[in-house]
Amino acid sequence: MEQPPAKRQRRDTSLVIYCHDDCARHVTTGDGDAEHQESPARLAAIAAALQNYARRRDFAPASREALLRVHSARYLDAVSSIETRGRLSPMLRTRVLGESGVDAAAGATPVGPGTWTAATRAAGAALAAVRAATPGSRAFVLVRPPGHHAMREGYDVSAGGCGFCVLGNAAVAAAEALTSGEPRVAIVDFDVHHGNGTEAWAVTENSERLLYASVHLREVYPENSSLDFFPGTGAAGQHPSVCNVPVTPNWIEPGARERFVAAVKEISRKLAAFGPSLLIISAGFDALEGDAGQLNPWTPDDPDLPPNVSPEVLDGVGLRPEDYGTMTRPLLGVIPEKASVVSILEGGYGRPDGAGGFEKSGLVAAAVAHVEALDSRSHSSS
Repeated sequence: MEQPPAKRQRRDTSLVIYCHDDCARHVTTGDGDAEHQESPARLAAIAAALQNYARRRDFAPASREALLRVHSARYLDAVSSIETRGRLSPMLRTRVLGESGVDAAAGATPVGPGTWTAATRAAGAALAAVRAATPGSRAFVLVRPPGHHAMREGYDVSAGGCGFCVLGNAAVAAAEALTSGEPRVAIVDFDVHHGNGTEAWAVTENSERLLYASVHLREVYPENSSLDFFPGTGAAGQHPSVCNVPVTPNWIEPGARERFVAAVKEISRKLAAFGPSLLIISAGFDALEGDAGQLNPWTPDDPDLPPNVSPEVLDGVGLRPEDYGTMTRPLLGVIPEKASVVSILEGGYGRPDGAGGFEKSGLVAAAVAHVEALDSRSHSSS
């Protein structure tokens, strides 16, 4: 990512953006391939629109000790070996390393020589933001690869993959905060996909000091789980430390945009009762209108097309960029005034442009709306 021009004036703000050039080293597209959804270009596009904010790059990669709170030694060894041994190609198209947990089936979660460097730096940014948090502070962790699907062993067989994720950035940050004595830690996830990895860690942690809350699309077919909207998890009412508010997609029931925004407000009520001293936001922007992450996977000629699905409806949710400000403000409005907030980028890829790439203006506008709401000192719940 480029450094902001020296002549620009910084905003009068306490919000800090954590980012690092190492995050571009995770290669997701092979030579001659079309752009992968989760590409370095998505990070660069958002970064260019946030040049006026102060940035921190002077942080270390996540330590093994911090990562072992969330992931197994076997999984960490498997991913790190890709880089240290240099024995695998930049773009893998087969499931690799056997039972290690790394999934690169059909390019779903590509891994290569730069993956470990990028992923540990991304988790390191989340750790640095939590460690630097002060009463009332705000931070946006602008990193990749994302993390909320990454399980303890990385690959979740039941969900069919890691969903572009390598290390659980939000979970690693939350584990650090709990270990360091943070009184109450909440993670709110509004990515269009359920954060199965973060939830699994929260359930294992089983702490009264921890809350994981998620709003996401959920489309489940018990008779054939392979048809579920990824990852197929996230039912309501599963654990005391978890608050899931699943939303039915537009192609089954119109009005998903309104339901999604309302679900975040429902979560804010749970958040108010919990009273976190630290709020971590898993900020996914893939519920946005036209975004590749929430487009209808069904086609009219699909032999498995369920009778309740309308294949002509393209958007699963169809949020507008300004909705991300609308969803962020109620979360900030109900937490204690001295609570610190760390937001971490998850999904959000852009609109397919028909030429093998992704148009990212909507993604950028959504991210800016979220960051500007984070930066607001007013605690409005509108």
